[in-house]
Amino acid sequence: MLSSPSLGIIERIKLLILPLLERVHPYHRKAWVTPDMRQSHLDKGSYLRVPMRSYRQMLKFLAHENQTTLAQVVCPVLMVYLADDKVVAPSGAQRIYKKLGTTDKRLYWVSGAYHHPLASDKRGVILQKIVEFIQNTTKAR
Repeated sequence: MLSSPSLGIIERIKLLILPLLERVHPYHRKAWVTPDMRQSHLDKGSYLRVPMRSYRQMLKFLAHENQTTLAQVVCPVLMVYLADDKVVAPSGAQRIYKKLGTTDKRLYWVSGAYHHPLASDKRGVILQKIVEFIQNTTKAR
């Protein structure tokens, strides 16, 4: 698992008000895209806003299906999280980690990378951690 958000109280409140908000405001602006990041974001093929309905559906999934199935995960898990991520709150990592059903789990923090860890200069370090995890997991079995 490379990155998966976990909902905090702010996102849960948003989930309640979004049905009303999407009637008057059809798009959700990506607030984490600062003015100096705008062009770079567009150059990478990303977009600056998402339809509010899609945003609501994503939050709904994360609040229900994603959270309720974490306890059912019993296989080894390596979570790679970015300490400086502006898109996925790092606090969600601990919430997800605690809810996982497996006892064979590791949480690896990466500093100095944005939201796309494998597209950053940290790619080699992250891939090495993944390889080590797989090797250690297969040795133990």
